[in-house]
Amino acid sequence: MATPIAGNNNFTKVENLVGSLTTLTVKNAKLSSLDVDGSVSVGLLNQHNALPGLGSLHQVVGYAPVGFSTAAINQIHFLNSVPNSAAATSVNSPQLLLLPEGAKVVGAVVTNNGVTITNSGSSTYDISSEVWSASPAAAGNIASAMTLAIVNAGGNVGFASTPSPLGGVGNAYTATLSAALPNTGVNVQTLVGANLTGDLAVLVSYLL
Repeated sequence: MATPIAGNNNFTKVENLVGSLTTLTVKNAKLSSLDVDGSVSVGLLNQHNALPGLGSLHQVVGYAPVGFSTAAINQIHFLNSVPNSAAATSVNSPQLLLLPEGAKVVGAVVTNNGVTITNSGSSTYDISSEVWSASPAAAGNIASAMTLAIVNAGGNVGFASTPSPLGGVGNAYTATLSAALPNTGVNVQTLVGANLTGDLAVLVSYLL
């Protein structure tokens, strides 16, 4: 069918869709395969399974920029939405990971993305949700002082079987984390020692 479709139409089977598609809403879809020419951003988990009074649970992955592998002591890097990419130089950098306005972070998993992190000292890492800035503060409000061993092993934040108090030191985040403001990203600060090798990826779970 090459002519426009008007009205409230229902279809039991669509074999071929030609042209661009801006919005597709599907409930309880079961796909045997999906071929995409380009890229797909999958940032949702249980999108339509809203939690009463809290919104829906979403997930997104942030990747450290290439400079993280040799990060200096106290250096802060904002995470990108794609791996192996340069650090963002402004809030308009296309690779920069930004959380939706109003997002409330409820947990995270911090990993080395398959590349072991080595450090000149006994490094720890702060993971923060913060409005993008060329001079970020890195409050450690998602995770504070995660050890090198925890990050290399894959550290759960918030979803651990016995999580630390939110905002505490180690495997923890903050219970008072405010809803994300416009242009809020996620960053990592390298503490104690300088990185020698490694990578970092953070799976962030949030309510919206």
